[in-house]
Amino acid sequence: MRTLRNLLKDEMDYTILQIILDMHLQQESITKEEWQNATEELIKLLNPPTRMLEDYNG
Repeated sequence: MRTLRNLLKDEMDYTILQIILDMHLQQESITKEEWQNATEELIKLLNPPTRMLEDYNG
């Protein structure tokens, strides 16, 4: 079981890394497919709480 501290850290790390990925996509330094693959890997690695809720509703 993850602690609240770990959940918050993972959420913050996910958000920061997702922003960086979005910036690279906008600058066209990565493709949409690379962005999608990296996003999926981030979700698997960090399993952020907001993503868990989105998956629950989806």
